[in-house]
Amino acid sequence: MLLWRARIAAERLAAGAKEKDALFYEGQIKQCRIFHAFDPAGEFGKMKAILDANSAIVDIRRTPSGGK
Repeated sequence: MLLWRARIAAERLAAGAKEKDALFYEGQIKQCRIFHAFDPAGEFGKMKAILDANSAIVDIRRTPSGGK
């Protein structure tokens, strides 16, 4: 979604947007650049694993491998 908005903003800027609109479009492009700079795919994957609260990690026995 952000990439789509940034693409539209870039097209409108290239076409010569009004000053007030140009500020908005520049903000759309900067927002997209910031968001994608932080690799959200990896971060969202980590958050999903935490939020799913799968109990497997809690259910593991605390004895070392091969222990009784």
